[in-house]
Amino acid sequence: KSSLDTVYLLLRGPGGELSVYPVPVHNGSFKKDIWLRFGAGEYTVWAGDNDRKFDGKIRFLVRNSSTENYFDLTPSGYVNSDDPVILGIKDTLIKEDMDDLTKLKVIHDWVAGNITYDVDAYYSGDVAMNTALDVLKSKKGTCRDYSFLFASLARAAGIPTRVIYGDALNTATGTYEKHAWNESFVNGKWVKIDTTWDAGYISNKKFVASVSTKYFVDEELFNKTHKTTSVTQY
Repeated sequence: KSSLDTVYLLLRGPGGELSVYPVPVHNGSFKKDIWLRFGAGEYTVWAGDNDRKFDGKIRFLVRNSSTENYFDLTPSGYVNSDDPVILGIKDTLIKEDMDDLTKLKVIHDWVAGNITYDVDAYYSGDVAMNTALDVLKSKKGTCRDYSFLFASLARAAGIPTRVIYGDALNTATGTYEKHAWNESFVNGKWVKIDTTWDAGYISNKKFVASVSTKYFVDEELFNKTHKTTSVTQY
């Protein structure tokens, strides 16, 4: 129970991995299922009122004995693929006879076609951390938001998917900028998907929706414009 609006849980994995879970409080109570995503070993969970500072007063220790690797299939604090709203959208998009690549294409098209790029946040630099559900509710976001939502729907559909941070080429300036996109595991390999770039483009500080599939699993094109710096823990 809590009098807060949001409780933040910090999960530390056996190798020092850190993952934050924002948990909404309803009528003074909260509940959250947390997957021990970083493999076997001892985990620490802290609870607090801030997503960056944990004073250690509320702490739990738990041991994961499973050696199964389910890191890219399970929900995280911001890629909340287990949320009923996310699962409901997945059910409307995915059909039983679809193969995994078709599932990814349907999810890609839906995210690119239904989320508007947040131009104001991009130019102001005021880019907040939003869960996939937050993005779904607001229908807008920047590259990280697109990647969180895509990952949540893909994981809900049973496809291992991760969020990638890196640098992407701004063709207007010829320089590289910080960016986020996705990789999904299909047909025995990781494929790259950028729903942000396929959603449209910015012109005169306005977002122009222009859904395409240009940056859907085109490895050669990605290698010309995207440079991976990290596979995130989301």
